[in-house]
Amino acid sequence: MTKNKLNFSPQFMSNVPASAGSKWGKIALGAFGALVIFLAFSTFHVVSSGQVGVITKFGAVQEEILPEGIHLINPIGTEVVPINVRVQKIEADATASSKDLQNVTSKVALNFFLSKEKANTIFQELGLDYRITIIEPAIQESIKSATAAYTAEELITKRPAVKQDVFESIKNRLEKNNIIVTDFSIIDFNFTEEFNKAIEKKQIA
Repeated sequence: MTKNKLNFSPQFMSNVPASAGSKWGKIALGAFGALVIFLAFSTFHVVSSGQVGVITKFGAVQEEILPEGIHLINPIGTEVVPINVRVQKIEADATASSKDLQNVTSKVALNFFLSKEKANTIFQELGLDYRITIIEPAIQESIKSATAAYTAEELITKRPAVKQDVFESIKNRLEKNNIIVTDFSIIDFNFTEEFNKAIEKKQIA
């Protein structure tokens, strides 16, 4: 029985493109090079000025906090979340009742910053919406509490004392969440038209 043999004659070999092997080799080499470059750049992370980086690995917040600058990290399953630790300002309006049950609308301004050392705890417990979930409610509650301790007229005549009461209340509330208050000011107090007329008449008298 005659066995079939593959014919690798010079004529057959001449029909195979000489560049086929080198073409695929170049593609593979290019893909490998792109992967190496991607991994190289992914291992470096820059934390901008005024921020710290909170590290998460597969969603779990880590204890290590990255200061500003360039850092070498493991790109597999790792994410760096930037947290603003500069002094920030927030303005808010609040409506409350005075001791003598007058409606008072106030506009206030608050300066604060997040604790660098507790940035991971802030991100884990409060998230990035801390202004809405923590700071604004603290402002509202503190203003209502302080306003209720003064009559409407005292809110005008004893404004520095009112400011200090609100400031201390907000400061104590936010410190529990690692938010540091640096300054507080009352921009304006507004009263009802009837109360304003009564004050005007009293001044005239």
